[in-house]
Amino acid sequence: MSRRRLDAADFNVEQVDAEGLPLVYNEAAIAAFWRRRPGDLAGRWAKFAAISAPWLTRLATAALRGSIERDQVGLARDAVENLSRLGPTWVKLGQARAAPGRRPARHGRGGVPCWALRG
Repeated sequence: MSRRRLDAADFNVEQVDAEGLPLVYNEAAIAAFWRRRPGDLAGRWAKFAAISAPWLTRLATAALRGSIERDQVGLARDAVENLSRLGPTWVKLGQARAAPGRRPARHGRGGVPCWALRG
């Protein structure tokens, strides 16, 4: 990701990284990048599903059993670990979700935030 100013003389809105991914948000260029790599995109979705599905199942089970309060520390810890495994974009989304004003009033034991469990 480029940190250069948009008004810099050498700024190039068409600049791409070594693989051809645009460095500046451009919906059409990003869509074209992924159209040329359907297997890569499918692989990313498969990774997301493989990491997320077990946690979502545990969350749903806890909700159905009425044990979210009891299981919240483990679920939150697993959610943070899963976001880390998914990569920096997901970590950033988790951080945004846990930002001040977005966090629940209560936190799990051991300082583990329960942001993954509350709206």
